[in-house]
Amino acid sequence: MGGIVALGGCAGDGGGPGVAPGMQPAASAPRSASVETVTAAPAAVAFDVPITVDPWVWNASWGPVEGKVISGPRYRVRTTKNDETLPRQLVRFYEGAIEHYTNGLVTLPLPSKPLETYLFATRDHWGDFTRTRMEGDADTYLALGRGGYTIEGEAVLYDLGRWDTLALAAHEGWHQYTQTVFRHPLPIWLEEGVATYMEGHRWSRGDERPAFNPWRNYERFGELREAVRENELIDLDELMAGIPQGFLKSGRSKLLTYYAQVWALTHYLVEGEGGRYRPALEELLHDAAEGRLAGKVAASSRLPAGRGGRTLGLKVGRAVAIVYFNPDFASFKAGYEAFVADITRRGAGDLVWKGQSPVSQPGADAVSPKPAEAAAKP
Repeated sequence: MGGIVALGGCAGDGGGPGVAPGMQPAASAPRSASVETVTAAPAAVAFDVPITVDPWVWNASWGPVEGKVISGPRYRVRTTKNDETLPRQLVRFYEGAIEHYTNGLVTLPLPSKPLETYLFATRDHWGDFTRTRMEGDADTYLALGRGGYTIEGEAVLYDLGRWDTLALAAHEGWHQYTQTVFRHPLPIWLEEGVATYMEGHRWSRGDERPAFNPWRNYERFGELREAVRENELIDLDELMAGIPQGFLKSGRSKLLTYYAQVWALTHYLVEGEGGRYRPALEELLHDAAEGRLAGKVAASSRLPAGRGGRTLGLKVGRAVAIVYFNPDFASFKAGYEAFVADITRRGAGDLVWKGQSPVSQPGADAVSPKPAEAAAKP
């Protein structure tokens, strides 16, 4: 999240192709031959990364634990693992992921300092660290099951196996990035939505080179489709007003639905209605990075004046959607719901599995809304 802490969970007993944080594996759906396909351009990871290894000691509650600091140009991983294979791969993975974060949606600045991650060898190590670091809030994070979190720009993970660890790192890495670089936080629904958008990746050629692809996220898709089938989608107002910790208190299923829906919502902003909202999304990300977001929302003529406007202003997530994307929130909501119905239709799952857009009519009915700056002069 754009505040202090962000979290992500990883459900299921183990990894496998496409397993990412906060999700369970799902079977592929049959492909519909009549659906148009748009393949996202994957971002390749550079592997020629200089790595250094230095000693590190972690002071656990039971005494000092010898570990290592494994560093690349932009990331440092502190680990209690004796085997350096996964920590080294994590550093290389991060070095590719940062290119995805800063170029996947719009050009954004690189961090001015290396980003820090803790990768513990066991959940017991992770839990002990979490109890110390999170103090009174530790129980919320310990309830994650398989997962991790980010606090003040530092990701706190443990070894879930190579695939799950890297998938979780892709999500938490976005939180590390925004907590370190952005001058204004994104609304939580968008912060988490972009983090899930950044998760999708695949491996090829003997698992040597991952490529990032936002639609290659079959588990988020599976959770979304299940919520549609069971009529358990979270209303958009509730989605934009809530936080992951709050949905976790309602059960892991509700949390997974939340993540699936903000994943879909981010895709809607990127390519829904023919890319109608993509320019505004790019503007919003720039404004958050450069510290203009809060001023634009506060001064926007799209928010009603008087007591009602102040009340709406407290609902920051919805207010940002009104200011940047569509002053007619009912229309925006209807468009999102139609988008969810479209991408979860029968036959769409096979496209998602292949990393292709399941949007049935990409580029259709594109309408360019007024940019936020025109509607919200400081």
